[in-house]
Amino acid sequence: MANTARNIAMGILAAGTVMAAPHPATAANLAGAPAVEATIAGHVRPADARISETLHRAVDASPTLRDLLDTIEASDSLVYLSDAPCSHNQHACFVNTKTAGQFRLLFVNIDLRRARDEAELDGSIGHELRHATEVIGDPTVRSTALQFFLYERIGFRGNGGAFETQAAIQTGLQIRDEVAHFMKAHRR
Repeated sequence: MANTARNIAMGILAAGTVMAAPHPATAANLAGAPAVEATIAGHVRPADARISETLHRAVDASPTLRDLLDTIEASDSLVYLSDAPCSHNQHACFVNTKTAGQFRLLFVNIDLRRARDEAELDGSIGHELRHATEVIGDPTVRSTALQFFLYERIGFRGNGGAFETQAAIQTGLQIRDEVAHFMKAHRR
């Protein structure tokens, strides 16, 4: 019952946020902020200050992450990132898909305590954002049940029985490498 009430409240909050938010490009132009800033404030919604800080830092280091954010921004979906544990002993997980009017709401948990370093954390976030773009790429996926069937079709069972795709694995590794290289090149 508590989960249902929380989910309804999140849906109402998300719908209200969508209706009240200015177009990201307009917000960026008015504030003089780069487009990436607008992307993070637009369709990708960190629910935690550390996740927001991580995204802002990582977009400078990773062209792959920027491409994922651009794909999400151009979609009918809002991706919510929360600091929460995952089952299957994972660092991050794509937990569900819901709809609110014309929008799809995608929820990702990131266990901030599990990452060994920034590159690993960024790679885990990018891995899950890649999963989000897989759902975004199939407009028929508008619920967690349909998300499950999508991954039965395009994925395989990974650690602990969770669904996985080769594309998400490769994306996470690439972002990890980009961030590690960037950090090494910019150490003082």
